[in-house]
Amino acid sequence: MPVSVPAIVVENAGPLVVCRKIRRAMCEHMFVSIKGRPYTWFRASLARGDLAGVRAAAADMPPLKLVDALAVCLLMAEQDVNRYERAATKWLARLALEKPSVGLDVLHEALLAMEVLPDNPIAARQVLARVCAEHGLPDAVAVLAAAPRGT
Repeated sequence: MPVSVPAIVVENAGPLVVCRKIRRAMCEHMFVSIKGRPYTWFRASLARGDLAGVRAAAADMPPLKLVDALAVCLLMAEQDVNRYERAATKWLARLALEKPSVGLDVLHEALLAMEVLPDNPIAARQVLARVCAEHGLPDAVAVLAAAPRGT
């Protein structure tokens, strides 16, 4: 099927510039990425508990916000305990870096909560929610308030 090329008039342009403009005009909106918006896919994967989808979407995104990283930790505690410890460690480090009000005592409390999260998610979520509330993370408190999937 022949493709009609819109007329492009470029004054004082060499053949390479004209060729690029013609190619761009021909291909505009021709190819659409199947991936869509990575953050939208990330949130949808989190909502349905699809850890593989969360990982795939996160790979196409800039670094996650602290609250999103916490949501990933919660999902990993439920589905991938082998990799959970590393994710929890990274989240605790980010908590300490991003919230200067978090001292060693609070960090220790959060660490203990993260340690028991896979085995006692309700109690751990309560401790983490209190820590997050005390240090200005209301979105994290909302994430923690949601019931664990296994209960």
